[in-house]
Amino acid sequence: MTLEGTNMDIDKILLLLAQIETLGVAGKKIMADGKVDLTDLPAAIGLLSNVNGMIEAFKGAGEAFGEMKDLDAAESLEIVKALYEIGKKIEQA
Repeated sequence: MTLEGTNMDIDKILLLLAQIETLGVAGKKIMADGKVDLTDLPAAIGLLSNVNGMIEAFKGAGEAFGEMKDLDAAESLEIVKALYEIGKKIEQA
């Protein structure tokens, strides 16, 4: 999911969704075999390498929820597209 080129006032929402995607993909990879062990270390390290981005995104969650109060149709469609892409990426992980 890319945030580049968006001129809509949904940047905090998309940033939050991107981090949720990261968590979902890593979680699916880690739990693919039903247990957590050393073979899951690469996925865990990948997740940890993105922790600063997650902290920033979740700090802005209040602003993201504020953005949701006045969405127009184009912004809503962009969010739905992002959610669809997140679902596909998690499913394919």
